[in-house]
Amino acid sequence: MYNKFLANSICSLLLFLFIFLVLPAWGQSSPRLEPLDIMSGYPAGQRLPVALLIHPPEGVGLTAPQEAGGAGPALALSLHRAPGLHLEQIQITAAPQNGLYHDLLPIKAWLRVEADAAPGQRIVPASFVFALKDGDPQTFNFDWQLDILPAGDTARPVYSPATASLLGLKQDADNPSSTGTDAAEPEQAAPAGEDILAGHSLAVILLLVFLGGLALNLTPCVYPVIPITISYFVAQAGSSRRARLLGATAYWLGMVVMYSALGLLASLSGGILGHALTNMWVVLALVLVLLALAASMLGFWEIKMPSKLNNMAATNRHGLSGALLMGLTVGVLAAPCLGPFVLGLMTHVATSGNVIYGTLLFFVLSLGLGLPLAVLAFFSGSITSLPGAGEWMVWVRKFFGIILIIMAIYVAQPLLSEAMFVVLLSLTALAGGLYLAFEKSGRGKFMIVKKSVGLLMALAALAFACQHYTADKHSSQQSLAPWLPYTFEALQNAKGRPAVLDFTAAWCQPCRQMEAQTFPDPAVQDKLKLFTCFKVDVTNGPPNSDAAQMVTQLQIKGVPTLIFLDNQGRVMPEYTIVGFVDAPTMANHLTQALAAANR
Repeated sequence: MYNKFLANSICSLLLFLFIFLVLPAWGQSSPRLEPLDIMSGYPAGQRLPVALLIHPPEGVGLTAPQEAGGAGPALALSLHRAPGLHLEQIQITAAPQNGLYHDLLPIKAWLRVEADAAPGQRIVPASFVFALKDGDPQTFNFDWQLDILPAGDTARPVYSPATASLLGLKQDADNPSSTGTDAAEPEQAAPAGEDILAGHSLAVILLLVFLGGLALNLTPCVYPVIPITISYFVAQAGSSRRARLLGATAYWLGMVVMYSALGLLASLSGGILGHALTNMWVVLALVLVLLALAASMLGFWEIKMPSKLNNMAATNRHGLSGALLMGLTVGVLAAPCLGPFVLGLMTHVATSGNVIYGTLLFFVLSLGLGLPLAVLAFFSGSITSLPGAGEWMVWVRKFFGIILIIMAIYVAQPLLSEAMFVVLLSLTALAGGLYLAFEKSGRGKFMIVKKSVGLLMALAALAFACQHYTADKHSSQQSLAPWLPYTFEALQNAKGRPAVLDFTAAWCQPCRQMEAQTFPDPAVQDKLKLFTCFKVDVTNGPPNSDAAQMVTQLQIKGVPTLIFLDNQGRVMPEYTIVGFVDAPTMANHLTQALAAANR
């Protein structure tokens, strides 16, 4: 029996790794090239900068050219059949890691347009020579659209401060260089998060990663997983210690598989971890799983497994498959919110370019994350072995069935308006509390317990609704610092005073916690009013192309993330905030960032 369970677990792990890691990278043997619009046009007789972003294949990396100290071919970026147009001073503005480029590869050059060049939109054939890791040189052909302006016209820069920092361009938007001489180059904007594991041995790295996984259980994203875990395993009818151990192990394995796949995929792709929850169908699937389990606990139906699985699971009514499915589900719920530790781990894995090494690190991370929850699952399941377990356990199952319905509404929050979410959650908790208080199971002193718990739940629902109503009314009366939607034009107009960009999402619990507790604080508001505040809502991906470019260039991998810019529009990476911050800490941080921005 144990051999079969072990074999099925290993097969499940290999299948998920194949789906999440192998299939997305299938056929991606070439880099992706993205021309950047950094000038409004290129007047005849002038010399102005052009730029490209090269996206290396996931997990492979490009060999650094000889000019950057690598072993690859000489840097070659060429225009073809383009009379009157010449590329000069071609350079890469990023440093390689161990002779390879794994992140965005910014290429800057100067386009010299001859005085007699014909104006108009030109689609120019171009090529870029590159070499994959341990591979031969290859040529990547693409079409480059350039807007050639008449002689005497004035071109203006249209690049953002982040792009200027990335490419080493000067940020005087009113005086672009026409000679090709760069101004003093500002420091390159660093991503939010640093490589905190560099320089350690593999054993020390694995220990730190495991401890980091344990610490993640203290973050707000894991809080919703705790009642779901208790709700599922407290309803298990089997009192066998072996059955509880197998169920908790299967649950842990589900979390390990899902979190490892999501974390590694996000770190290698550069995406924001938890973006799966931006997909309506993923959210609906999670909601349906929770509602199905709630219906089972409320007695509407029973989860029945095939006879072979039932025999394998012994007295565990829901079976190992149900526990594994629950682990996969809560793995998704635990994934979205990142702290500085996980963000640093993602940066470390992305720069290493080693898929096996990255898989090992995120596997160990998920072991640490899932261990306390597996222990909780084991002891939650043991409640049925308490003396006197009888009719009152029917009420306990119904109680946790109501809890699961409440958690399903919580998961569905990205699909609901704020008002609808509050109303639906309040009515469900109110109706559930009244039902638990007056349903007929139990007798004697237990009747007092169940009525007290049910009425307390109903009162908590009313208090929750009143709190949100009062908070909304107070917010409408209070003068809060306005949060503007981010666009490049709005940021340019804000020059002259410092700015803060808040990357947030509806599915992010710490984001909502900061919006409810941290930002409305009077001391925080006094400081925020001295900044121009921009909000980038990535619930359904970046809201516009300007925001998408900023997410890519600043390597935003988790929410909430706050980026600070000085009064000249330059990013101050040392003041970046990742994760939840309380009001006193935020007020102190804003004071320091404000002083640095105005220096």
